[in-house]
Amino acid sequence: MYHATIAITIHKFEQGAFKTAHEATLLLESNILLDHFSRNKIIAKRPYFKEKQKFMRLSVTDELADIGNECNIILWADALLELVYAFMASVIDKKKEKPPFSAPLLRFTRTGYAYVVAPEGSATATKSSLKALRNRGSVSPSILLGYLLEEKIEGHFVKYIHNGDPSPLLMPTNPEYPVAEFLCFTQHVQYVETGKLAFVSDYQGAGDLLTDPQILTHCDLTVSTFGEGNVAEGFLAFEKKHICNDHCRWYGLAPFDVIDVEDNV
Repeated sequence: MYHATIAITIHKFEQGAFKTAHEATLLLESNILLDHFSRNKIIAKRPYFKEKQKFMRLSVTDELADIGNECNIILWADALLELVYAFMASVIDKKKEKPPFSAPLLRFTRTGYAYVVAPEGSATATKSSLKALRNRGSVSPSILLGYLLEEKIEGHFVKYIHNGDPSPLLMPTNPEYPVAEFLCFTQHVQYVETGKLAFVSDYQGAGDLLTDPQILTHCDLTVSTFGEGNVAEGFLAFEKKHICNDHCRWYGLAPFDVIDVEDNV
């Protein structure tokens, strides 16, 4: 846990489906957080919801729990992406050759869990305050609100794959299409390597950075583990809708038996 000063542009933001994104700057003496985020310019995100078309913020307890869940999703998504690169390295080692095509080296943004503390209550807001969130318990009244902190992504933002369909959202003529195709391959690897239990979806980002993933899981796993973006229909239709590409074939991933899938879905 670190204490830091963060300057956040509150009244100017981008609005996504579930969160607002604000420009922010880290102002602190320690270089630990600067090293973590690779720069002092970051993005601070806050969840919201709409009630009768009115923009609303969550209660502090729900907001902090939601942000904690988002951090959890990104950590799992990054681990599942690393699983893919480990799988690729293993196959290359066994085949003693590299594929005749390149693969992008991607990663998810580095993140942080931040909460704002009233000046007079900084001594009472401790780790124990956050532990209560596991059961959505009460938190210290000195905690005012929370933010999900992320590296700032530069460049043209691209949505590669939607969480309801494991196909590229881009046309083959789009220069970013090879990245989307590779990410479809990563889903195949994750699905197989987890024993058909989970894969990452809602891939989006720019350059070599990805953000705001969703993790789709088998119904045997707790749906709430990965939030509302864990679309059951998207997971159940994966074998039927996934189309193998050159990456899948070269790395020895077998196509799915569509007839069996149609009988079981």
